[in-house]
Amino acid sequence: AAWLASGVLAWPAPAPAGPTLDVLIVQPDLPVRGDPRATAERALARAGRAVEGRRADLVVLPEGALPVDVPRSPTVVAALAGLAEQSGGAVVVGALGQGVPGMPGARTNRVHLVRADGLDPVEYDKRRLVPILERTPFLPAGGDLTAGRSPGVLEVAGVRAGVLVCYESIFPELARDLARGGAGFLLNPTNDAWYRARGAGTSGLLQHPAHLVFRAIETGRPAVRVANTGPSFLVDARGRLAAVTPLRTDTLLALRVPTVTGPATPFTRTGDLVGPFTAGAVLLLWAAARRRG
Repeated sequence: AAWLASGVLAWPAPAPAGPTLDVLIVQPDLPVRGDPRATAERALARAGRAVEGRRADLVVLPEGALPVDVPRSPTVVAALAGLAEQSGGAVVVGALGQGVPGMPGARTNRVHLVRADGLDPVEYDKRRLVPILERTPFLPAGGDLTAGRSPGVLEVAGVRAGVLVCYESIFPELARDLARGGAGFLLNPTNDAWYRARGAGTSGLLQHPAHLVFRAIETGRPAVRVANTGPSFLVDARGRLAAVTPLRTDTLLALRVPTVTGPATPFTRTGDLVGPFTAGAVLLLWAAARRRG
């Protein structure tokens, strides 16, 4: 009975359905090294080919696709706005952020939202930075990136997209923040090309995406992974994968993404209290059974 009760808590009835979005994923397989301008031009050219003859509510490029300061690059903004206009929707893209309130010289791992009329003022700076790669633990900030402070909720076609950049998908509390903030689905732009650059093989490329499946189940939200090197995919609120792209390929993925509204999962409401509560209940029942025996 205890295990049955815990199952009911962990797997609630599906939340009410929201709008279904047409999402176009651009997986460009960009190198992590090289001239930033050349990388940005290649990413924009690939996205331009992707939207030819296609309509989408959202076009997404991965983390770091534009390693430039987008707001200070009028030609880049114009190109992104053109993509949005051509697709009939909006564009979300990973870029290098320059400056945060009170720290004009800070650099961030940033996600921009661009519409046909230009750059949206709402942007997201990655909150959990990768140790060593993005920041040096226990040392004063030098050439490191600066962590963001606010959850990344972007409004797209009347739906809130909750953004988790790359390794942020391993943190349940971040996904919980987004669901509590009204996200109808999770969006995970990522760039795992550094595994290849550092000779780490494919193990990390295959292990990293598994975390997003858990975040989808915990929050009861579908999740879209947009990976520079793959795999990119859609995972539904029950943890079922759809349309997974191959690794290390330059490809596109057109998805119909369901969204949800309304009630949240027990985890979204209570966080990690569900696990200890269930374990405590099992221990109490076990102790009671021993006393009766």
